[in-house]
Amino acid sequence: MSEAVVVALITGAFAVLAQWLLSRSNRDKLYEKMDKDNALAITSIRAELEKNQAVTDQKIADLTREVREHNEFARRVPVLEAQMQDISGRVHDMERRGA
Repeated sequence: MSEAVVVALITGAFAVLAQWLLSRSNRDKLYEKMDKDNALAITSIRAELEKNQAVTDQKIADLTREVREHNEFARRVPVLEAQMQDISGRVHDMERRGA
């Protein structure tokens, strides 16, 4: 083989090696960037989920309070109705006596 061919083969081999190293380096940088982006996305999603959970918890607390208020009225209304019937009966009796 002539010297030119050997030099060309060596140069080609080093060119291929250099290209492979650059490609590997770029791939590693890309993976690192993707990992950082994914970590940020996960952090953002977790923060959003925590916020949504807090809103949901507050809504549940508000609904629980409203249900308790409603239940209190539901317990008191029959008592008031009974008292109204008693008062209405008394008024009716008074009207009959007075008339």
